[in-house]
Amino acid sequence: MPQGIKQERELSALAAPVDERSAVRPESTEQVERSLELRLATFSILTCWGVSFFFYYLTASRTIGFGDTAILIDAIESGHLSSHVNNHPFTVLMGWVFSCFSNAEPAFAANLVSVFFGSASVTVMFAIFRAWGASSIISAVLTLPVMVMHSLWWHSTIIENYAVSTFLTGLCYLSLLCFQRRTNARFLFLACFVAGLSIFNHVQNSFLCLGVAVCGCIYARSTTRPARTLVYCALGATAGLLPWALLLCKEALSGSGLAPTIKDAFVGKFEGTFFSSTVSSMISETSFIVWNQSPLLLLPLGGALGVRAYVRRFSWTPALFGILTHISLTFVVFSGYGTWDRFAFLLPGLYGAAFFAGIGLLSLRDIFGPKRGTRLLTVWCLLTTVTCPVLYGSVTTLALDPSSMWFGRFSNFYSANLYDHISYIANPNKARYNEVQKFADELFAQLPPNSTFLDDDSRTYYPLADYYQKLLKKRRDVRFLLVNSWGFSDWGLSGNAVGKILEDAYYQDKPFFVASTGEPYTAFFDQVKGRIPVSFAPFSISAGRWVYKLVTAGEAAVVSALRARELSSKGLVAPIQIAGAAGVVNLSLSHVLFSSSEGLVLQKMTNFGAEWVGGDHLFVSSSQPGAELQLYLVSPEVRSFSVSMFVTAAPDFGDIRVSMGEPNEGVHSLFSPIVRQISISLGSKVIGPEGRILTVRVVGKSDLSANYRFGLDAIEFK
Repeated sequence: MPQGIKQERELSALAAPVDERSAVRPESTEQVERSLELRLATFSILTCWGVSFFFYYLTASRTIGFGDTAILIDAIESGHLSSHVNNHPFTVLMGWVFSCFSNAEPAFAANLVSVFFGSASVTVMFAIFRAWGASSIISAVLTLPVMVMHSLWWHSTIIENYAVSTFLTGLCYLSLLCFQRRTNARFLFLACFVAGLSIFNHVQNSFLCLGVAVCGCIYARSTTRPARTLVYCALGATAGLLPWALLLCKEALSGSGLAPTIKDAFVGKFEGTFFSSTVSSMISETSFIVWNQSPLLLLPLGGALGVRAYVRRFSWTPALFGILTHISLTFVVFSGYGTWDRFAFLLPGLYGAAFFAGIGLLSLRDIFGPKRGTRLLTVWCLLTTVTCPVLYGSVTTLALDPSSMWFGRFSNFYSANLYDHISYIANPNKARYNEVQKFADELFAQLPPNSTFLDDDSRTYYPLADYYQKLLKKRRDVRFLLVNSWGFSDWGLSGNAVGKILEDAYYQDKPFFVASTGEPYTAFFDQVKGRIPVSFAPFSISAGRWVYKLVTAGEAAVVSALRARELSSKGLVAPIQIAGAAGVVNLSLSHVLFSSSEGLVLQKMTNFGAEWVGGDHLFVSSSQPGAELQLYLVSPEVRSFSVSMFVTAAPDFGDIRVSMGEPNEGVHSLFSPIVRQISISLGSKVIGPEGRILTVRVVGKSDLSANYRFGLDAIEFK
């Protein structure tokens, strides 16, 4: 090709238009920086989540906790979703998802839900600090104390709903902060959606909805089309609220009724627990909880400085009003919630306080200068991060000292005979906490076949009945019974029901056990003491661990017989000697082995007729059920006798139960319009040299009777 033509073609090629779509151009410096920033942010968030997840995983409980954990696990395994305040559908659904991908024990698989959402809450807080403008390193430093906050750490190691609620709260805060910084209403609508969805987890998140509503209303006033803004906010909240609303409507239409369903959804039976203590007590307990989250005063001091720094930077923005509304309502209402788990209900508010505390520490850093301030900030946060686990672990020992400030809050009185109560409440590190499991295993190993075990909702009923028996199929022969520790009606057995079961177990010699003889059982036992002598003996299940066993009629008779033989050998009581195959023994005061009534006398009856043997009877004056009298019967040879008692009936006499420690011994009414002697057949009884105890107890009276007295005349043997 000639040289001139070649040059001409090269010039033409250079002059031709360039296709910009196919041209390869180097990326701008700005694009590269954005790409690197995105990668760094992703790496930072994943690292934060990984560290917190690893921390919570290592300290998570491997087994079951107290009653609420068993209730949630039961709902997860059964797939039970409800709008009731005790059911947390979002957590239940997440638990079902985790259980589908885990082969671990159901309790540990459920605990991983809290591990996941607890670490997610920490990660969201990291993102919030980054959105505020802090660097990745500073944000990570500020997040470390949040990770070891007592309430957040506690609820991130065992299945509960509060870690999920905290995560949703954090997402809402992050959306509001992004809305504030970018003035993009889409983030506000996202916050409305998340706030509405949070009620699907716990109705206490209604306060989060109110906070976002305050933010939306204030912002709408500053827009040119406020009605449109409010409509979009309402649509976002409605979309989030829809799952919970559908559950509510389904249950209302199923026959429960709208008003009862709404009441159950918002307060259930717990309305009496709100503001049940004094204002000073509420302030004292809440102050302690706030301090306990950060012993180095990170929350109270940093939180106040954080609000000030927020206002100085952005003024009083709608987002700030919304967040403060949520935090304030949470503290005002749930500071008055009079239960040991008040710190759980305060968690979303504590999480918000931690956000402001981080901002407050950043403002302090600026006072000391970038380098020195950063070093002081890092030391403070690291010191808090190390102090919290050490303190929480030490409380389990400190709380045993009556002179300690921890003793009143974490003492082990409530469950000293069952499990370690202190470690469960005081220490978020539950990696080695297996007290409930050990108690269940040891109890199951020691209970006799077909036992009845009475427990309450605040101790171990739900773990024993719902988890170990129902889910893990252990000791299916044991009958677990529930009483309510709060006195709520229609929650557990009534006093009458407990009384009937106790009475049946006493006279039928059935193995009956109870977790404690203190509250709330005392009130139930008092109701039946008029019908049976309620007595419980410690029943050891392992070293340092015991429950209580009902002393049945048969067991009481054996004990009484031993005591009677001892008293008889000392001449302190005269046994009723059966000399031959038949005979009638007139009763006297010397025959009485034991009487619970001070009004026991030998009363002459000749004025009422001649039918009384010896012309008298043993008269027991009693104005209420429960009066008891015991006699000691002895025969030189082991023989079977047909035993009858001659007793007195009168207008002011009650109903008595005559027992010789055998089942199916009935009640006899001694009411009569006139004073007269009657005979009561006790059936065939085997009596020998070791003796038998005959117990007479007044258990009630006829509506026509004026009192609970009774009189015993004689005993006939055939």
